[in-house]
Amino acid sequence: MLSCALVIAVSAGAAAQAPGRETLARDVTGLRVFTFFFPDEAALTARFTAHGYPAPNFKSAEGGATRVAMVSDPDGQWVELVVTPGAPADAFSRIEVGLTVSDIEKSRAFYGEFIGLEELKPIEASALGPKIFRFRHGTTTINLWTFGKGLPANTYTAGIQYLIGDVLAVDARAKARGVTITQPLGNFSAALRTIWLGDPDSIVNYFAQLTRSTQAAGAPQVR
Repeated sequence: MLSCALVIAVSAGAAAQAPGRETLARDVTGLRVFTFFFPDEAALTARFTAHGYPAPNFKSAEGGATRVAMVSDPDGQWVELVVTPGAPADAFSRIEVGLTVSDIEKSRAFYGEFIGLEELKPIEASALGPKIFRFRHGTTTINLWTFGKGLPANTYTAGIQYLIGDVLAVDARAKARGVTITQPLGNFSAALRTIWLGDPDSIVNYFAQLTRSTQAAGAPQVR
């Protein structure tokens, strides 16, 4: 497994009104939705309205205590808000990222075998397809689902970023396995070395290594 910390990066989006989760997932391939978890619906709604955003429209999930709302951020990226009262505290420190892919087995191989994320038990039969395949690293879970081939692609709305200790190893591993390199190994800045890869649907996977900076002698150094 690649030694890394996993971060989610967002650039821009193209959404107009909040559909159901299954509708937005069927539109295109790409990173389609971020899922965040909260303990208190009233407090979360108050935070939205206090900042001038519309109150989320929460609905009960499968008849239980869990409540779910879909909203979009200022750039149009879809966000799923999940409220689960009484859940353990660590449940609210996690994030899930939903990807619509065209070939589930190729994507499973990329995130499981190439990246080395832990594959969890899949979720059977839902509105997002026959199965949702899940891959975890720390508090982040990447969910994969498919509606088959032929969907248009949205690959640069958002991507997945990994903070790693050896970007040269990623470069060599990608070349050896024929993984698409969208931006080759290079220095992003004096303290950051990066390589950008595309998964089987060209969804951006961006690897960054903090390196020794070119600061003056005696100044703090970034590793």
